[in-house]
Amino acid sequence: MLLSGFITDKNQAPIANAAVDLKDEHFETVYQAFSDDAGYYQLDVPPGHYPFLTAVKDYAVHYLEYWCQDIPLIQPVSLDVILDRLECTGCMCSPSRAPGMA
Repeated sequence: MLLSGFITDKNQAPIANAAVDLKDEHFETVYQAFSDDAGYYQLDVPPGHYPFLTAVKDYAVHYLEYWCQDIPLIQPVSLDVILDRLECTGCMCSPSRAPGMA
C-alpha cells in the first residue's frame, strides 16, 4: 500500500532528508523513508493498520517533529506534513485517487 506526500515548512519550502517512520504499537519503527530534495517521500508497505507515524528533521537541534496516530492503510494515502518549530500532532489522511476512480 502506498503512503506518500510532501514534507514542507510553514512557508511551503520543501524539507529534504526528513525521516518518515511508520511505527508499531510498541513505538518501534517498522518502515522508514526519507524525503528527497523536493520534500517528497514514499513508503510502499503491506496494507494494514499502523498505530503511529512520525516525520522528524533535526529533532535534537530544532525540534521539528510531526506525529500521526491510527493510520489505516487500506488504500493509497497521501499525507502532506508541515513542520514548524512547534511539535504538531494530528492526521489529515486522504485516499489517493487513480484516474477514473469515483
